[in-house]
Amino acid sequence: MLIPLRPGELQRLIPAVATGSQFRAALGSPREILQRVMVAAIGGVIERHMIATGFIAGEGLGLKTDPQAKVVGLDAPRGKACPSCGQFDLRMVEGCMTCGSCGHSKCG
Repeated sequence: MLIPLRPGELQRLIPAVATGSQFRAALGSPREILQRVMVAAIGGVIERHMIATGFIAGEGLGLKTDPQAKVVGLDAPRGKACPSCGQFDLRMVEGCMTCGSCGHSKCG
């Protein structure tokens, strides 16, 4: 549950390790601290949702592998790469090797 904070209330909630300029130098302004806290809270909510929906294995564990997924086309011959963009999409068009991705063409 999010509780709106009034000005000055954030400093009361954060334990005072340093005071004044030391506090600002170590942790940043109250606005910067609040931004980091909010980003961390939103990230935690997203992570819990991804765990609940089965998208990731658990907290800090990363993506689940999909046993149904197949890797295709990695061993297939590719031909030459386009000298302009590097894609393997060269084809013969009207007697010229033409890249289907960027349109680079070379005749002869």
